[in-house]
Amino acid sequence: MAEPGETGSTDLMYHCPNCGNDFAVDEHKDEEPCPVCDFVCDREKCLTHYASKEDY
Repeated sequence: MAEPGETGSTDLMYHCPNCGNDFAVDEHKDEEPCPVCDFVCDREKCLTHYASKEDY
C-alpha cells in the first residue's frame, strides 16, 4: 500500500507545472526532476508550483 518515497512522515507535495503530476518530495531541490516528464524545477518559479493548487 505504501508508495515509493513514502516515509510515514508528512511529505511536501510537488506539483509539476509541465505535466501536472503530483508527487511527494522529502526536501524540495531546485533541480529535482519530475519523475514523469523530467521537467526540472526553476527556483525562481518555485512558488508557482505550490501556489498553482489554488488555481484549480
